[in-house]
Amino acid sequence: MRRVQPGSWAGASARLVRAGVAFAALAGAAGGTARAQCAAAFTTVHSDGPVAAQGPLQFQRPSLGDLDHDGHADLAYVDAGGNLQVLLGNGLGWFPLNVRVLLNGSTIGLTVADLNGDGRNDVVTAGSAGSPASGWFDVRLSSSTSPPGVVSLGAPVRYPFGPGFPSGISVGDVNGDGLPDLTSVVSQGTTSDDVVVFTNSGAGVFASAGRFPIGVQLASAFAAGDVTGDGRADVVVHGSLAGARSMRVLVSQSTGPLLSAPVVTPLTAQAAFPRLADFNQDGKLDVYGPVGSPVTGVYVMRAGSSGALVQPVEHPCGPVTSIGFVAGDFSGDGRPDVVVARSDGLNILYGNAAGWLDPVVALGGATGVTSPAACVGDINGDARPDIALLESPSATPEIAAHLNSGAAPAISDQPDPVTACPNEPVAFSVTASGGSLTYRWQRETAPGSGAFVNLINGTSASWDGGAGDVLVFGATTDTLLLAPDLSSGGRLGAAHALRYRCLVTNTCGSLASLPAALALWPPCNLADISTIGGTPEAPLCGDGQLTVDDTIVFAGTFSNSEGCPGPIRCSVADVCGLGGPPEPPDGQLTVDDVIAFVNAFSDGC
Repeated sequence: MRRVQPGSWAGASARLVRAGVAFAALAGAAGGTARAQCAAAFTTVHSDGPVAAQGPLQFQRPSLGDLDHDGHADLAYVDAGGNLQVLLGNGLGWFPLNVRVLLNGSTIGLTVADLNGDGRNDVVTAGSAGSPASGWFDVRLSSSTSPPGVVSLGAPVRYPFGPGFPSGISVGDVNGDGLPDLTSVVSQGTTSDDVVVFTNSGAGVFASAGRFPIGVQLASAFAAGDVTGDGRADVVVHGSLAGARSMRVLVSQSTGPLLSAPVVTPLTAQAAFPRLADFNQDGKLDVYGPVGSPVTGVYVMRAGSSGALVQPVEHPCGPVTSIGFVAGDFSGDGRPDVVVARSDGLNILYGNAAGWLDPVVALGGATGVTSPAACVGDINGDARPDIALLESPSATPEIAAHLNSGAAPAISDQPDPVTACPNEPVAFSVTASGGSLTYRWQRETAPGSGAFVNLINGTSASWDGGAGDVLVFGATTDTLLLAPDLSSGGRLGAAHALRYRCLVTNTCGSLASLPAALALWPPCNLADISTIGGTPEAPLCGDGQLTVDDTIVFAGTFSNSEGCPGPIRCSVADVCGLGGPPEPPDGQLTVDDVIAFVNAFSDGC
């Protein structure tokens, strides 16, 4: 026997109820990737409870990632006492709970990443202690068995790298084996600073790959990423030697020493605190960062060949004394933008088609930024980058989530194809993100034509050749419903067996979903159900003949309480018996039940 799956009917009906679609009329029934730039907009949500409870706060080295395995981004940072704080996100844009983890020694870096490939985020910190100082990485792997909503980090495994102070930590694939490695710049004060690299064995276990001289002292900052376009992470360091400032790239190598001797680009203009983003979309990460103190602009250094960098180009952003400074595709056009968080609001410099930054635009949204630490991630689960940073609009510091609501449409869940019975309702759904979305479902004009026209709520008689009695709901919501009106004999037919798609639109553009096809089970001819024996039927109605084998399958299903009224278990009676009064819902299967099954079967179910 064939059981029809009417698409995502249960979930779709709930979505239509939420969308306000009326079901009174059912009483008788039993992509593209290229997008135009869209102005960014941010909504600020404060999470002041957990932060205020910890007293004075230093929002250091923040990182966003799901640490309790519930599918929502959590926020990890180091507080003034040197402790790891994890604020648990609820997927709505704020962090109602926090978990505190004691760290050992002075913590100078923090990153959240999946280090052992089990699909769960882990935590790695960098620190140092002693005099003279000696540094280390501490790796805390998440439990593979902890339930959702619980942060369960294992005991730290320490990887010492010897004398010096680490200036932070970066996670990236340096040796090209597809596994995340650990990188830091280590300062010894009296000799040249080094880059230290620990490579990953694949199980979150690391081994030292050595220390690589930078050739400068007091390296102010570093970043790790693919600057050369070969798929391996290189290390970019800013520093000075005898008063001469430079940007230095230690290129990852496939043979010999893991990192090359520094490729030096002397700086003829102000540039510091390197960060990485591909502004000109050439597959190589460019270097960007703040200009001046107070900050007056954002510089971009194009990645050249073999680790060389082009001299910085400055994009003014106005004087800023205390900032958060992050990059992400906030406009939804596929290019990185730069957001500057200042005490009087958020400013943005949009990335443009030429690979540079457009003039600064004031967005508002911030109130009293007190720390330059900020991080980017999807805080509320809408597939758009958001920003988390520390703000102090009052005496109590607050973590603020700036939720990005201005991106162009993006479709994360395409409509699924559906195969259904002619007398069943059919639903198609789409999941999209973007500010102020509107939906318009469309149907193909003819099978395989590739041409689509808009659907309108109401009867389908205007386009199904007069078959009628099939109602259209949700034509302008995220869920489309085609519902046969059984009270008037309505059925889905060949005129409805088309492809359907949804056009998602906002002020930033439109995006069509992939088309999803509606197919119908073929109708079956009624055979003699009292015939004993016969060949078992092929699936999906086979040859269109209903035999006793189909009936036996039906009886077996019925006896398993599928289709029974209520929770009553049903016993199988003689399916070859004749006659008998109509059955009340007493849980007994007789020939009357079989006749009802046959009638449904002949309708194509």
